[in-house]
Amino acid sequence: MASNNNFLKYTGLTFSQIMEQINAKLASDARFDNFRESAIAQTLTEIFAGSVDIVNYYLERRAEECFFDTAKLRSSV
Repeated sequence: MASNNNFLKYTGLTFSQIMEQINAKLASDARFDNFRESAIAQTLTEIFAGSVDIVNYYLERRAEECFFDTAKLRSSV
């Protein structure tokens, strides 16, 4: 089985990095100046970033299971 230092880092993004990228993109567009300060915008941004983080986790896990060195499940080997 794979050791902890042998991850593929297929996606390599953390939740905070995703949030920073989303907020930077919203800040660069003048149409969202009033919207991005609202509580609903912050909630929607966090939900979106959380969903992206979960999808990235599953993408990385699927990529890990494709190789002998990184597979964690016996059924993948």
